Amino acid sequence: MSRTNRPVLSGCLALSAAGVLTAGCAAPSASRVAASGASVPAVRAAAIDRAVWASADGWSHAERTALRLNQKQEAAGRSVREAGWFALGYDDEAVYLRAELDDADLVCLAERDGDSLFRRGDTLEWFIGPPARIEADGTTRLGWYLELHVSPTGLRTATRWLRPGLAEVIGDAPFEAAVTRRGTANAHRDVDAGWSATLRLPWAALRAIDPSWTMDRPLTTLVARYNYGHHLPRDADGAGGPELSMFPPQPRTAFHLRTHHAPLELVPEPNRSAPSTEASP
Repeated sequence: MSRTNRPVLSGCLALSAAGVLTAGCAAPSASRVAASGASVPAVRAAAIDRAVWASADGWSHAERTALRLNQKQEAAGRSVREAGWFALGYDDEAVYLRAELDDADLVCLAERDGDSLFRRGDTLEWFIGPPARIEADGTTRLGWYLELHVSPTGLRTATRWLRPGLAEVIGDAPFEAAVTRRGTANAHRDVDAGWSATLRLPWAALRAIDPSWTMDRPLTTLVARYNYGHHLPRDADGAGGPELSMFPPQPRTAFHLRTHHAPLELVPEPNRSAPSTEASP
C-alpha cells in the first residue's frame, strides 16, 4: 500500500477470528480505554464502494441497526413510535452513515447550515470520536469527538467537542450529506412516509482535530434522532415534544454519555484480507 495514496488505513490493523477488522493497538501502560457501559454492543461498518455511497443500492450488504429508546423507557415496555434504522460503512478515505427513518410529518424550520437543527425540527445525529480513557490515577478522560447533524431538507451542522463543556460549531461542516424525502416538509395536513440520509465524513476531519490521530486508534460512536410531528402524542398540558431515539440505548435520554457509546468495528469485504499496514518500497 502506498503511504501517499492510502494513508488512513495504515497502523495496527488485524483480522479477528470473527473476520472483523479492528482498528486499535494495545494502549500505553499509563492509560487504558475506558470500558463502555454494561452490555454495549459494537457497531460494525461494512466496506463501501465510494462511487455509490449515496445510493441505497450501495448498502445492501451493510448491517442494519434499529434506533431505540433509552434503557429506562424500554424497561417500562415502551418502544419507538416511528421506526428508524442505520448502517455504517467505510473506505480508505471516509466513514459513512446511512439512515432510513419512518416519519409521517416531516418538520424542519431551520433555514441554514450551522443552525441548531435539533431545536427546529427532525434531525439525524451522529457522534464519533476516540473512546474515553482511564488514566493511571483512575480518572476518566473523555477527550474529543465530532457531533454531526442533518435535517430532512439537507441542512448540516457539525460541532467539535474538545472536552466536556468546550465545543464549537464548525463553520464549514466537514462532511457531505445526501438526503431523500418521502413527503413534503412542514406541510402538516398531509401524511408523509419518511426520509433517508447518507453522511460521508472524511477520515481527515478527525485528524483536523488531532493531527496525531491515526487508524490504529479505536473509535466509538452513537447514532440518534430527534423526531418531531403534529401527530405524535402530546403532554397533558397540550405541549408537544420530539421523540428521541438512539443506538446504543443510553441509561437515560442523553447523547453525550461517552462511556456508553458503542465501539466501532470495520468489517472487510468478503474474501479480502486486511489492508496492508506496510508502506510500499
